[in-house]
Amino acid sequence: MGSPPTNLPECLNSGTRTTVNERYGCSCIDSYMNRQCKLLSINVANTPIEMPFTSFYMNTTIQHTVHIGFQFITSDNSGNGTLFTLRNMNSTFFLNERLIQIKAFLEFGRISVNFIYLSNSRTLRFPSGAVALNDNAWHYVDIFLNTQVNGEWNLVLLIDRCKYSELGPCMVNDTMMLSVNTIQLGGYILIGDESGPSTERFRGCFDSVMVNRELIDFYPVLLSQGSRRGCPDSQKGCVRGNVKLCGTYGKCRNAISSTDILTCQCELGYRPNITGAPKPHRWPCETVSDGWSTTNTVYNALFTDKVPNRLRLSVRTRTQTFMVFAVGAWKLSISVTNGIPELRFDNIVITLSSVNISDGNWHVFEVTFTSRFLDFQVDELDKIYYDSRYFPEKSISRGLVDIIIANGAKDTCLDDAWIDFRNIWPDFEQDYPLEIINNPLFQRYTDWGTAGRQSGCSSGPGFCNNSKSLCDITSTCIEEWRGYRCDCLNNTVKDDKGKCVPSQCYPNPCVNGVCRVLNGASNFTCICDGIWTGPLCDQVSSVNTAGLSWWWILLVVLLLLALLLATILLIVCCRRRRNKKKSNLIDFNNEFSDQKLGIDTQMNDPWSTGEKDFHGPIDYSVLKGNTNSNQYQLTTNGSYQSNGYLPTSKKSDTNGSIDIQTFPSVTAQAYGQKTTDIPPWESFDRQPNPAIRLDQVLEYGYEGYDGRPPPEFCPTEPVLSTSYEDYIGDDENVNVQPSIKQPIANGKLNTSHK
Repeated sequence: MGSPPTNLPECLNSGTRTTVNERYGCSCIDSYMNRQCKLLSINVANTPIEMPFTSFYMNTTIQHTVHIGFQFITSDNSGNGTLFTLRNMNSTFFLNERLIQIKAFLEFGRISVNFIYLSNSRTLRFPSGAVALNDNAWHYVDIFLNTQVNGEWNLVLLIDRCKYSELGPCMVNDTMMLSVNTIQLGGYILIGDESGPSTERFRGCFDSVMVNRELIDFYPVLLSQGSRRGCPDSQKGCVRGNVKLCGTYGKCRNAISSTDILTCQCELGYRPNITGAPKPHRWPCETVSDGWSTTNTVYNALFTDKVPNRLRLSVRTRTQTFMVFAVGAWKLSISVTNGIPELRFDNIVITLSSVNISDGNWHVFEVTFTSRFLDFQVDELDKIYYDSRYFPEKSISRGLVDIIIANGAKDTCLDDAWIDFRNIWPDFEQDYPLEIINNPLFQRYTDWGTAGRQSGCSSGPGFCNNSKSLCDITSTCIEEWRGYRCDCLNNTVKDDKGKCVPSQCYPNPCVNGVCRVLNGASNFTCICDGIWTGPLCDQVSSVNTAGLSWWWILLVVLLLLALLLATILLIVCCRRRRNKKKSNLIDFNNEFSDQKLGIDTQMNDPWSTGEKDFHGPIDYSVLKGNTNSNQYQLTTNGSYQSNGYLPTSKKSDTNGSIDIQTFPSVTAQAYGQKTTDIPPWESFDRQPNPAIRLDQVLEYGYEGYDGRPPPEFCPTEPVLSTSYEDYIGDDENVNVQPSIKQPIANGKLNTSHK
């Protein structure tokens, strides 16, 4: 056996937990109950069955789907009557139709569904060409309510899950708009209510009524009405004399009355006894199945020429991730990832994320898939074990297709394989593909060979005897199927950490302490921590509190002293660093003054010439030194030729007038007209460059003379001239005669008097 599944629902209605053929289940008080002891099958004759049901909400601002489904059978010739009603009040307050929310009813054998919410209503009806359902056969009805984010509701009605779509329409749908964000559905369920005062009540049977993924348990309301449990009329044809035609462990599904159109399906853990009957749907189930286990060889199978409508397969494994079942041609697969099962059909995905099937226990997968419907169920249970989808019609290829089974799951056990093919009632076609059937009258629809599997499902080698350190001293080791578990000893249970503790101590009753139980004692004792006292360690000790307060005072004082000391040290360090920085400072005004450096600041004044606005490339030719011994050379026209730089001194005669003969001729070269590309630091005419004035270097280096004055200096080119004051300055100590202040034009000093 494997460990009991942690999420296995409890047994209801006085059922008890059992293990049959190493499968967990429930022993129920009624044969019509399912594995959880829910009463799912009922019959309705003269009065309806009404019961409360927990209401649920639908949010119209998000995508949300609610599924309502059930099976029914009736042989009523009128074909009228209400099948199912979901409303928000019971019959005592049932005064008008507005209290009805969903009602499914028959009209001349064809089913319709009415959806009502306040003043909004929609009715889904099948056309006259649809199949009548009052034909003494079991039929499926599925209703889907789907909300969209824009407040739109999509209503869908399917019959027989579109299994017999070739016989006529199988789905109708409609939409409606609701202005509310949340709708409360349910509160009460009625089965078999009358559709009107002049119409007779519905007579028939119901099975597996499901609302919002929950199977309805009718046992509480039929506790004192044993005759309404199950569908005895449909079981009449399942018994001949005292012999059950489907065997001791076979489920019989038949029509009402003793009509012989029954079909058998073996219960989990049993296989059919092959008899002379031509088809397996009449084979009785009397033998316990040994199961099969996979080997290293990949196990493949084959569907011959038919597409099944339902399939079932039980799996037992500890493999966390593998492929259970896959048919590539149908885009259908069942996979397990980290123990979580997932069903895919084309782009439709159903994941049962709260179920773990890799725990070493048997788990049965059941899948229904048609061109418009898909559902997935594990262990024949509801809620977290079930989900369904509807979708636009999808094509399913027919013919020879390959099957992949338990791929990637070595030493995995298989059993209970059963397939229900597409058929027209009551012409059943089904198969038990894992069984070796040698009946020559039976035509196989699958070919599941023996390569890749072997008979039996052994538990494998033991673990507990080979190692004594698997469990701690508080528990004992229990062998499981290909594994082990640690069970607690008597009167102990596992806590949140997996350690076995006395049952009186879990959950821990000691608020601030440790729970202890003496040997054989029924009571517990709390050992309190620190300052706590009292029977449950929930009171503070006064003595310890006083001592603790002194410690807190001392701690606070020490912290304050440490903070004060740190502040003093920080201040001292900051002052020392500041004094050190001051001692390293240099008095730049004193150390680097003109007097100490021996530099005439006027010689380094780049603005001495007044040419502050010249820009452009440097004319290095103006830096040419004086090649003559005489600084000023008299030209033929009576002017002096410049030696490349202007004089910096003013010469005056004895009466204080300016000696105009000392001024050179102001030519274009004096203003930096470019005559050579040779820079001043290179040789000039194969001779070293003469010394130049420092202020000239600064002028040309920083101002970038290009030989031209700025445009605003002189509007006419190439005449570059300025006034007399530009050359002699504004020195007030110089006595300049007005007659001497002559303008300079065209590079020459005009000596004529005005």
